[in-house]
Amino acid sequence: MSAPINPQSVNLTALGSEALREITCWVKSNKNEDEDTNERLNVKIAAIFTIAVVSTAVTMLSIWLKRWQSSKLGAAFYNFARCFGSGIILAKAIIHLLIPAFQEIGPDSCVGMTGQWKEYP
Repeated sequence: MSAPINPQSVNLTALGSEALREITCWVKSNKNEDEDTNERLNVKIAAIFTIAVVSTAVTMLSIWLKRWQSSKLGAAFYNFARCFGSGIILAKAIIHLLIPAFQEIGPDSCVGMTGQWKEYP
């Protein structure tokens, strides 16, 4: 293991690949210190209430459509809405999981620069 790195004074041209990897990981781990955590917390709280209200409204709509299902048009519309809603939920889950996963385990992350990950295509 190399000597500890002083982040205040670093000569990047004199460093080996392991030290450069340590610096990159240190910078990436400290990049979020300046963000306003109160603003992020407010957005998360607002998102929780928005999801709760929309989920309740859609659930009530689903119950109402279930009662209206006796007609052919009601049954077709109810099935379409159910399938469409399920597809939206699945697509949203995939999109919201892929981006952070790629950023965290991608080639520019600490994991991506170490071990066998750096050779992964």
